[in-house]
Amino acid sequence: MNTLLRHINHMLLADGFAAVDGLGVFVLNSRSAAVNANGSISAPFRYVSFEAGAPADNAAVVTSIAHAESISSDEASAKLLASLAVLHDTLAHGVHVPLGNLGTLYARPDNGTLAFDAENVSWYKTLDIAPIELAETTYAADSEDEMLRRRRETFARYLRRTASSAAAIALVAVIAFVMAHMPEHEKSVPQMASMGIEKIQGNTSDETVLDISGQAQASKSALVLILNTPADGSAPAKIRHRQLVEEVVETNDAPARYCLIVASLATQKDAEKFIAAHSTTEMPLRLLSEQGRWRVYALSAPTLDELNVAARNLGVYDAYPSAWAFSR
Repeated sequence: MNTLLRHINHMLLADGFAAVDGLGVFVLNSRSAAVNANGSISAPFRYVSFEAGAPADNAAVVTSIAHAESISSDEASAKLLASLAVLHDTLAHGVHVPLGNLGTLYARPDNGTLAFDAENVSWYKTLDIAPIELAETTYAADSEDEMLRRRRETFARYLRRTASSAAAIALVAVIAFVMAHMPEHEKSVPQMASMGIEKIQGNTSDETVLDISGQAQASKSALVLILNTPADGSAPAKIRHRQLVEEVVETNDAPARYCLIVASLATQKDAEKFIAAHSTTEMPLRLLSEQGRWRVYALSAPTLDELNVAARNLGVYDAYPSAWAFSR
């Protein structure tokens, strides 16, 4: 019973709809916020409507149970029928069965038909809007002397601000006049940082050579380059794992003991659709039927180490981060 109720609750919150043959159809509805007559604003909420005994198909609930518990469709259908029988027996004894926080399912005592009391599910609180009352402010009448004093203080404050602004404007004008009439100097050449290159001087010689006219000339210095060769040494060659990948690739249709599973599906049709959509020449996908499940695998190898090395080199974990090893 709890399995069926849990999956109905999940389907309502995920899809807004849940149908069970022999029970009825549940639909999740929404209501927007509204302004009430008393001036308050009711928050938006959701509620479930239920139609008892409506014809329905159990395919969605069976698929949800099969995926959640990793079982076949037949096993999920059998578990659904068992939970439905327990639920009907519980309701027949007058027990109110809660459906999460969405409401309560019960059987009417007069005729035994099923009914559902929905609960309004809201994430906000109702807002009470109260009118804003403006308080009247009364001012005591000032005497004429007090009003005259305030006027004088306000006028004096305005004069001080005007004088400060005029002085600032005059100072800016004087500075601009002085700068405009200053004599122009030669423009300075900007100095920029540069990289010095040291010239390598060759060995100089005191010997003299004779040109065609017979005059003795000093021989020019020659540029001598000294090349230092590194010491002899050796480094171990890096082992390439690509050879291991070629060994892991199967030569026939029969997979090895360990398979790298990239998807586990309920039916063969779903598995074939997945292979047709994702299989490539560089990474071909294959179908494996084990333990009543249809699994899609990318590689197989006799050991886990070879399987992991081949998967990393082919980039299987990059394309399918949730891939996992399966032992046949």
